[in-house]
Amino acid sequence: MHASETIEARHLEAASALWDYSAASAAWAFGQNSGNADADKIHRHLKREGRATKSDILREVFHCNKPKSEVNEALAYLRSCGLANFEGNGKAETWWAI
Repeated sequence: MHASETIEARHLEAASALWDYSAASAAWAFGQNSGNADADKIHRHLKREGRATKSDILREVFHCNKPKSEVNEALAYLRSCGLANFEGNGKAETWWAI
């Protein structure tokens, strides 16, 4: 192999695969807890309720006392760990536990 002076798509794909593997390994090692307190609260809610929109999560899990940006980060973290998924986009996203 030879060194490349530019970052190519294959480099980004490899980095993304490593990140996904690491997140999945952490989820496996720590069971159903993600290691992120907000994400864990959301995950428990989704397992109990089945499905929820972001608005539902903000209202029912955090009683509107959490910035939307932090809820978005927690949801993204759950997805990266393979613990939740969604359909839709923006405000119309519906999430469920995996």
